[in-house]
Parts: sequence; C-alpha cells; structure tokens
Amino acid sequence: LAARVAVVAGRRYLQRADGSGWIPECSRKDASRVVVEAVDSSASAPGDSSATNATDDAVVACPAPFPKTHVRVRFLRLFVGETRSETSPAVQIGQISLRCRGRILDMSGFLAENPCGNSPKYEGPEKVFAPKGKWLDLCFREHEQSVLLITAPTEIEVDDFAFRTASDAAHRDPVHLTIHGSLDGWEWIKLHEMAGDLYTPKARLAWSPWLQLRPDPAASCSFDEAEQVACRLQALPSEVSWWRNVGKRLGILRRPCSGVEPSDYLQPNACFAALHVTSVDGLRYFELAGGRGFVPERSRKDASRVVAVPAEEPLNVPAAAAAAAAASVGVGRVPMAPVHVRRLRLTVLAARSSGVVCTQISQLCLRCQGSVLSFDGFVAANPLGQSPSGEGVERLLVGGGKWLDINFSTNQKSVILLTAPHEVSVDDIAFCTANDGAARDPVSLRVEGSCDGKDWVLLHETGECFPTPLGRRCWSPWLSLRAQGRAPVGPPPPPSAAAGAEVLKMEARRGRHAFARRSFLKRKRSFSVKAAIASAAAAASDSAASPVTPVTPKRPSRRQCSGAGSRCSALPLSMPSPPLSTPSRPELPVHGAAPRLEAEGGGGSKPRPAKRKRREPTGKRKHFRLAALSNALVGQAVDVEAVVTSIGEVLRKPSMRNPQALVKMRRFEMRDGDTSCFWVLLGRRAERFGAQLLGRRIVARGAMVHAFKSALHLSGCVRVDVRVRAA
Repeated sequence: LAARVAVVAGRRYLQRADGSGWIPECSRKDASRVVVEAVDSSASAPGDSSATNATDDAVVACPAPFPKTHVRVRFLRLFVGETRSETSPAVQIGQISLRCRGRILDMSGFLAENPCGNSPKYEGPEKVFAPKGKWLDLCFREHEQSVLLITAPTEIEVDDFAFRTASDAAHRDPVHLTIHGSLDGWEWIKLHEMAGDLYTPKARLAWSPWLQLRPDPAASCSFDEAEQVACRLQALPSEVSWWRNVGKRLGILRRPCSGVEPSDYLQPNACFAALHVTSVDGLRYFELAGGRGFVPERSRKDASRVVAVPAEEPLNVPAAAAAAAAASVGVGRVPMAPVHVRRLRLTVLAARSSGVVCTQISQLCLRCQGSVLSFDGFVAANPLGQSPSGEGVERLLVGGGKWLDINFSTNQKSVILLTAPHEVSVDDIAFCTANDGAARDPVSLRVEGSCDGKDWVLLHETGECFPTPLGRRCWSPWLSLRAQGRAPVGPPPPPSAAAGAEVLKMEARRGRHAFARRSFLKRKRSFSVKAAIASAAAAASDSAASPVTPVTPKRPSRRQCSGAGSRCSALPLSMPSPPLSTPSRPELPVHGAAPRLEAEGGGGSKPRPAKRKRREPTGKRKHFRLAALSNALVGQAVDVEAVVTSIGEVLRKPSMRNPQALVKMRRFEMRDGDTSCFWVLLGRRAERFGAQLLGRRIVARGAMVHAFKSALHLSGCVRVDVRVRAA
C-alpha cells in the first residue's frame, strides 16, 4: 500500500502506508526498467491508500526519507501534456482533491479556469469540484496541451493532490501531468510531475494515488518556455529603466526641448538609467537619474535615426553604474506638479504587428511622487471592446492575468477607461506585457485625463514605434503624465451592434427595391421593343398593299418622353407645335434580322445606344497570394495560392455542433515566401487530398478565412488546382 507518490531529481518514489520507508518506481540498477505496477483497488475516495505490487528488486526503502513540508500557495496550475491515446483530440478529468496534514480540503469558493480551452456547456472546468460530472477540453490536440488554473479564495497550505477519472472514454485520461504553484500568479514553482500511465487508473470513476506537492530541491529553477512561464518576474515596475547609447556622443539637455544646447554628453555605447519617458511634440526624452537632465531618443540632426535603445540585458550593466543610479534616484530632481484627474483614458493606436486582430496588456500601474497608487475602488471599462472569459479589462487592476481586446482590428483602436472613486493625483503610468503573443503588444499609446468625463486633456502620447519590451511579463518604463493641451478629437465611434443591424436591414430593403425597379424597367423596355417591331412589320405590310397617305402627328402634350428611357422632361406651354411632315416609307425588314428602330423621341438618324456589357457577379471570389492574405476579410471565401510544405495525418475530431460525433480532419501548412498559415480540410476532402500535394504550388478555390490567435488561417475549399512543383 502506497500512501503517496513523490518526485526527487526526476525519479518517482512511493511512500509506504505505514510510513516505514519509500520504494523507487524504477530499478536502482537500470533506471529504464519499471519495477512496480498498479493493482486494481476498490478505493472509492482519495483518502484510501493505493495498492501496488512490487518485485523483490524494488522492496528497498529509500536511503533518506523525504521531509514532510507544507506548501503555501493560492494558485495551482495543471499542465496536461499527454493522454492515454496519442490520437485523442480531447482530455478529461472527473474530479480533483487536495489534502493537507491528512485532511481533505473543502474546495468551496475555489475558481477553476481553462485558458484557451473549449468545453461543452455542462462539462466546463468548474465541474472538477463537483462529485458528479467531468471537465472536458476539446482543444487539447489543437494546442498540444491543456491548462487548468485553480484559484483559492485565500492562501492555503497543501500537501497532496489527487484526481479521479471520468465516467467514459479512457483514451482521454491524462498520463502526463505537471503541477505548478504560486502565491501571486506570477512566480511559479514546480511541485510535481507525473509521467506515464502507471498512476492513472484504467477503471472509470477511480481515484489516482496521492501526488505529493513539494518543490524538488534537485530540479532546476528554470521552466520550459513552451509552458509560457517567465523566469524573471517583477511584481511592480522598477524605479529606473536601462538604456544604451548606440550613436555617437549623446547630448544631455537641461529640459526636454529640441532647441536647447546640451550641457554634457554621454559617450558611445554607454549605459544610462532613466527615471521616466517624457513626450514633447512627438519626440521622446529620457530623464536621467540624479537630476542630470534629459536625453533625446533620436538624433538631433537626423530625426529618423534612433540613438537610445533599451539595454539588451540589464544584468550586464556595470555594478558601479547600477549602484550609483540606485543611490541617485530622486536626488537633484526638480519635482513636477502632478495632474489631478478622476478618469484616465488609454487608447491603444497600434500594435507591434500590423496584421494582428487583437491587442493585450497584462497590468497597469500608476505612481504619484514616487509612491505607487492602489487600485482599490477603481473601475475599468473597455468601450466597444470584446474580451474572452477570464481576460476582461478588470484584469488590468490585479496581477497574474491579462486584458485582451479582440475588436482591436475592427475599431482600429482599443480604449481603456479607468474611473477612480474620487479625484486622485498622478504623475507617471506604466504597463506590463502579457505572458504570450508579443505581436499583440501596444507600441503606440495615448493617455488622456478628465475630472468630469467631458473635457479631456492630453497627458502623454508615445508616438509611433514605442520601444515596448519584448520580454514576457516585463514592465515598460515609467511614462510621465503632464497636461499638454486639449485632447485631439478622433473620428466618430463605429455604430453599435443594434445600429449596425438597422443599417444592414435598410441596405437590404434598398437593394430589394432597386432590384424590383430594374426588373420592371427591363420588362417595360422589352415590351416597348416588341410593340415597335410589331407596328413596323404591320406598317410595312400595309404600305405594300395601299398607297402612302400623309400622317398628321398629334400635338405634343405638356410632358413628352425625351428618349428611350423612362425619365420624362417638362415642356413649356408656349412651345410651338412641330411642323407637319410625311414620314418616309419604312424599309422592309431583312429576312432573319430585326428591323432597325429609332428612338421614340429622337426624330432623326440617331442610333440606338449600344447594349451595356454584362456586369461581373458581385459574389466573385478574389484571388490572393498567401503573402497578401492580410488584405482579405475574416469570413470571406477567397482563392489562395501558396506552396504546401507539410501535411498532417487524418485525425478524428469532435464536431463543434455535436461533440459526440467525430469528423475527419487533416491540417496542411502553406507557405509563400516568409508568410505561412494552416489550412484545414474536413470530411471527404481530408481523405481525398493528401501526400500528392506536398511540395506543390496550389490554388485553394473557395477557402474560408479565419482569425485565430492573432493570425489568419484557412479552412475548406471548393476545389484545388495544382500549378507546378515548388523548387
């Protein structure tokens, strides 16, 4: 009987239920040979011990018993890396349980989230706390992992972790599980790693053994980048940011202005510490520590050349310079008057990549006279924005999360509105990058302030290409806030969803009316032409049988048709009547050809206007090279030309409409120059198109454009045209 499973230096040990010692999972002589196996147990609760069968080679106590430690955490993060079946598109867990000092914890008030996951309606991540039900993630194979984030209402002490299998589909059970713990959601420590299906029961609704949660002293402190964990994290932005002079001698100015002569110079390749960034007339200046002055970001002679860039590695800054900068913070600096506002409006004008669909920020921070302000009572809003669940704008006020706006490309900007409970004083602001998606980081920001929400004052504008840190979970330098005049008036906001629906209805109604009118005019014109042909043929037959008699035309009415069209022009009452004339004898129509007709009101040899060319259908698909796919609209059917570089296997994936039904799916990777994207085929086309397309330049006709994770992808097609084999 094993009481729990522990991991030390990458090797797992099972503690005996009587506490007499530990049994290694693998042989001490051959680490690749597993010497224990699980035995079917009738344990119905995680409190029961797990039964294992060990060979004689394994019945040896561990030389040094593991000390019992209680881990204090608030956040637990579970990474599921593998399932029992390599082709399973989803992963599932029936229930989880935590234990401390031998007693199972009450998990009421806990919160469970599944970032980037997709679960059916009644099988969400919150089901891991319920005795009935299960959590199911349908995006496991697509993301090649599933993440379950558990948040406790307060800090807790925990010793062990256990999970229960679901009621069906054993091939979806997790067999590789990594558990991390954190107190603030930023700094994570690996507590346990379960590899292999030894500890995952094959029976349904069966509990796994207790997995001991403890930091492994023999394991490395760094984490895998694939798990998107930042190794160097800062809870708050630092007092100074480090920059490097990449130009020649860099002048130090007394005040941030282009017309001031420098009082001192920085040598080439010198590192300097900046307290904050000030923007004046679209140019950025760095205030040096110790009250030495300001340094421009760009050359004074050539404004297009950047001469101050972020230091690649602040840890490589000389220790003497770092100590001097830390000691000179606030020394000799002329204090600036803070601004008094109640509302702050941050507008993201551009992201790092122009082709992204959304933008993101992890956290915001405000400062006044060197002290960080508390966000207690603040309210954050994102007008006209849309965020996924768990990534709303309120996450900007707390650590460990992020805000994501997926309407950034639609609105051409994203707006964050912060409202304080009362008027506050502030002089600096900083933002933190998110844990993923560096292409979505903002590189152009505008900060405005107001006391009443009506009159807005511009406080800071970074301009284009702001040097936002490339690292994940890294803070930007402090941005100085000072009144710079009235805020610019931007374009009117886009219509709301209701207004957009009304516009679409009006356009559809107008289109139907226009179509009906065109159809009526076409029928009327066709009827007029047929009547004219019939009258001309009758006149020709009558003229052949009887002599020509003079015809007196009628006096024109007040309104006379002015041509072959349907528009009429008003004639004056005093208009003289046309002279009497005898029309010439009409020519007989040529056999097999329609007679030539004159315009109804032409009165001469004016020819009939040429027939208009047929319009191209409005639904004709556009042809794009893959490199120009960013010009296509999301949801549009297009023809895309690219080279197929890789072809995946045919997988069975749960249908989005009916998760119980499986559909065949194959994923292709297409490339055109430096641009690549995924192309997914479902059903019969996934079987029809396979290895014969590898390395060939094709044109996917009628492929649908989708936006996923800030990138454009394709799905489906009408047909595939093969051009040539790629070089």
